[in-house]
Amino acid sequence: MMRKFLKVPSIPIQLMGAVVLAIVGAVAFGPLPALDYSMKQVGGIFMDALKMLVVPLAFVSITAATVQMGAERLCRLSSRFLLLMTAMCLIGFTLGYVLMSLMPVAPFEIDDAAVKAVSAPSALEFIRNCIPVNPFQSLASRNMLQIIVLSFFIGLACLKLDEKERIVHGFETAQQICIRIANLVMHLAPLGVFCLLYPVVARNLSGVVTAYIQMTAMLLVGLALYMAFCSLPLLFLFKVDKPFAYFKTIILGDIIGAIAGGSMTYMAPRIANLKKHTALNPDVIDFFIPITAVLTRMGSCICVGIYTVFAASIFHVTLSWEQLIVCAFLTIIALMCAPGIIGGTLMDCAIIWSAIGIPIEAIAYIAGIDYIIDVIRTVLNIQGGEIITACMNHFSSIQDFSYEKGRDVSYE
Repeated sequence: MMRKFLKVPSIPIQLMGAVVLAIVGAVAFGPLPALDYSMKQVGGIFMDALKMLVVPLAFVSITAATVQMGAERLCRLSSRFLLLMTAMCLIGFTLGYVLMSLMPVAPFEIDDAAVKAVSAPSALEFIRNCIPVNPFQSLASRNMLQIIVLSFFIGLACLKLDEKERIVHGFETAQQICIRIANLVMHLAPLGVFCLLYPVVARNLSGVVTAYIQMTAMLLVGLALYMAFCSLPLLFLFKVDKPFAYFKTIILGDIIGAIAGGSMTYMAPRIANLKKHTALNPDVIDFFIPITAVLTRMGSCICVGIYTVFAASIFHVTLSWEQLIVCAFLTIIALMCAPGIIGGTLMDCAIIWSAIGIPIEAIAYIAGIDYIIDVIRTVLNIQGGEIITACMNHFSSIQDFSYEKGRDVSYE
């Protein structure tokens, strides 16, 4: 009985609490120079533990995703689906980046962090630099582009081996180990975020609050623009029956699903809703809703664009066009393959930013507000899968997407 009253809040709630405490403490007590060293070290411990996971998590997750998909399933995912999903994600990232770039990010005074200088190579140099000549050096130096290429090569090679099931199990186990470690590290997150954020808030209270409001507002604007100028036009382009009625059918479920926990948690009600209230082919619904629940993250792409502008601004990093292109495509890959940790997107940001020279210490200044933003972006994450499913229904007469005909599926 006592445990019910002493139930520990979830990590996202604790992170929000850490932000609130940092703001309240900074207002009440102001800068505390005597504690600066201790806070910096405690915050550094948390960030070092987080950095420890970036390389192994990216490596095993992308390799596992490649092996798990398999040659047969990859063939089922037609070029139409892959091109549409990639285009929608790129639009999302571009929209988030442009919106956040329209107004200056509130200035921060933060301790110097190691900013990795990344020069802009030519196209051929970029391709050559992606090849992991020394895989061990690539892993040790955290060269994320080379790690991703190495992961794809290993995953594709594993598909040709006889013991593929054991290999899949091995990578799944390694991924679960990384996730367990991440969960342990996240128990340090509230204290680490508080220690890193307090000195910043004490010196830049108005800047911190303004930046948080700015990011939240830009995400809301981005979602509205995305739905109006991407989601709805796609329904018309792919000749979905009664596009406005379809959109009205899914929007309430998208909001409920975001509050209920996300695209995976709310999958069965979404499938049942589409089968009951739309004219989509049931086989298309059964095939694409589960796949898009894993692969599509349009709202998160907008969010990564917003976060990238924020992180680059506070650490005074200027991104070239080449780096932005790399960032956009890495966003798609990371969000497709990496499991959701720390609110679903922050660990993916660490992977992406490591490749373009933005210090991942920026995560500490986003972690607290990410819980609120996560619910907002999840609405579009869920809706993106339903939009793609409706678009792919246009090709349902072609047998690309039909599978396991006649199987009995029931959803509660």
